[in-house]
Amino acid sequence: MSPDGGSTPSSLTHVPRIQPCTICQQRKVKCDRHLKEPCTNCSKAGVECVLAASSRRKKTPAHYSDLLIRVRRYEDALKAYGANIDKIARGESSARDCLVIRGRSPPESAQSSRERSPYLEKTNGTGLTDQFLDGEEILRSSSEMEPLKTPIMSTYDTMFDEYGDRQHVFVVGAPSEMSDTNLASLHPSPVQIFRLWQIFLDRINPLTKILHAPTVQQRVLEASGDLENMPKSLEALMFSIYYFAATALTNEESQNMFRKEQAELTREFKNGVHQALVNASFLKSSDIVTLQAFVLYLSASVLNIDPRSLYSLIGLAIRIAHRMGLDTSVTTPSLSPFQIEQRRRLWWSIAHLDIHIAELSGGGSPLLNQSWDTNLPLNINDSDLYPEMKEFPGESEGLTEMVFVLCRYEIASYLHNLKHPTGQNGSLEELEERIDNKYLRHLQTSLPFHRLTNLMARSTFSKIYITLHHNRHFPKASLGKTPSPTKEETITFFTHTLTQLDLYNSLLTLSDPSTNSEPEVFEQVVKWKREVKKSLYHWYTQKNYPFAAQILLLLFLRTPIFSALRGEKAVGLVEKAWDVLNKGFFLKRMGGSRLARDSPINIALAALTLSAWDARESELRKTSAGGSWEGEMEIPGVVRVMKCEKEERIRKREGKIESVDRVGTGLMAENGMEDVSGMFDSNMMSEGFDFGLDGGSYRELFGMDGVQSGIGDLSTGFWGNLVQEFEM
Repeated sequence: MSPDGGSTPSSLTHVPRIQPCTICQQRKVKCDRHLKEPCTNCSKAGVECVLAASSRRKKTPAHYSDLLIRVRRYEDALKAYGANIDKIARGESSARDCLVIRGRSPPESAQSSRERSPYLEKTNGTGLTDQFLDGEEILRSSSEMEPLKTPIMSTYDTMFDEYGDRQHVFVVGAPSEMSDTNLASLHPSPVQIFRLWQIFLDRINPLTKILHAPTVQQRVLEASGDLENMPKSLEALMFSIYYFAATALTNEESQNMFRKEQAELTREFKNGVHQALVNASFLKSSDIVTLQAFVLYLSASVLNIDPRSLYSLIGLAIRIAHRMGLDTSVTTPSLSPFQIEQRRRLWWSIAHLDIHIAELSGGGSPLLNQSWDTNLPLNINDSDLYPEMKEFPGESEGLTEMVFVLCRYEIASYLHNLKHPTGQNGSLEELEERIDNKYLRHLQTSLPFHRLTNLMARSTFSKIYITLHHNRHFPKASLGKTPSPTKEETITFFTHTLTQLDLYNSLLTLSDPSTNSEPEVFEQVVKWKREVKKSLYHWYTQKNYPFAAQILLLLFLRTPIFSALRGEKAVGLVEKAWDVLNKGFFLKRMGGSRLARDSPINIALAALTLSAWDARESELRKTSAGGSWEGEMEIPGVVRVMKCEKEERIRKREGKIESVDRVGTGLMAENGMEDVSGMFDSNMMSEGFDFGLDGGSYRELFGMDGVQSGIGDLSTGFWGNLVQEFEM
């Protein structure tokens, strides 16, 4: 210390640490290697004196650490979208890298050309199927709105708000609301009962075939004369019939026949079904009529209640059916051929409904993973069956009333056998050939029901192909190494998504795709709207929109492999794809859209559509002389309307306009639709139990009145990003 108490210069001098040799460091003794080499201890021991490695790590500059963190984040983000970091470092890339979805690692090498053939597979640890999660991811990545982790699920929360917190009351009951209540006053009048029964026979029974119509009709006629004393199981069945028939009506028909809005009529009958099923003790009943009522209720409720609730309810139906022994081909001598056939029809309707609800909810199908061996129903008409028969009737080799459901059940059987191989399943192509030879070749497509059956079957073949090959084109690390698809296989996959959407457009109008060649959408919209409303089976098309196919089609269109296609391939694929998307957009709009146009789902799809068209424009500029392509291809109407709506939506957020409910109307009117404002019914944005999502309905999301499944199995993450991108 200095005299004034301060430190001396020598005390402030940093004394460097003396680095010992290896031996001294190990023995923990003082080393004098800095004075002489070798050190004293090593000289005495007669060993080599080696300087020990420094135990201190050099400090990394702060800015360098920050750069490393940022680089890691960028790499993680690229990997999340499926990018191959090693390829990028080497200056390589592939179109396939652009198609892999967030969180899925691309395959490194091929193992086998044979697919694992997963259907509604869960490999992600979330409880949701891979395809459903992929769908969420695609939409989330393209969204213009605030990012949502699960936009599909968030949409469900908004859309089904009315029964969202009260659906459990129907199952577990509430002392004040679900007691054993007399329902005679809730039945419609006898004349209205007959009308509803006829609607059920014409529009619903051919597509469900759960009931034996002649037998049920006799019971309905008898019960309508004494509503106070009918069996509780029959009452539950009758209310299910009322409810299902009401969902198949247009609002205009409901007002003309029952002097009520369709939403109000449906709500009343839905409440009646709930109470009637509770009265019949459906949870513990083994009465087949009660289970028929419950399954009809579930079928009618698709997209009318939250798919997640419906997923739980179909589980109840499966358990009840298991308890009743419907899941086995083994029967007891006490069952007549009539009863056995009724049980088969009911079981297969449950199996198909389970697959459909699994696609919508993303939960995966329990029945596909369970072992059961119930025989398919016979290919016979209801007139060939009667309760007193002692032997099974001979099966028809031609067309019967069962043709629609048997096509669906054959496909469901194929999917079940994929999980439980029997050695007789064959390939998807063999299934298609078998159904074609057995059923489809007998159809007369001039008849609406036959045309519907043909379109449904063809569309389902494409949907199955898409689902079975989904993980090949969007690989999952948990499934191990899979072979990369060739360009031809990718184009085939793309073609199936296009085929499914094209056939769905034909389903909306029940038009024949081979004669459907209208070049300009706007000139056909009024005609399409009339045709959509004329279809007796519009309720079916509303519940079976190929949502997954549309997402995948748009995803492919915005990647280089398709946006750059020109010449013959472009004419055959890309341009047709835009024609199909264009027509589908206006068909849904003019069919009576109940989903708000600025809802998250519509915004997300619009973002993906505009992104795909931007990719197309970019490629056309690159390949066109002088960078101008405007004369080569007209901008599709769907793109023009979506751009207009996006601009109006941005203006609305900035407070420059109040509403975008009629966005795009002026643009459509300029194209030959001056009376477009009258094309929308006043009830389209009304509130009701099946409405939601900012006043709209989940129906449009899957093509209803005007939004699967799933989809199959598309990821929930896909959706939120899709919504936020569009508003930027």
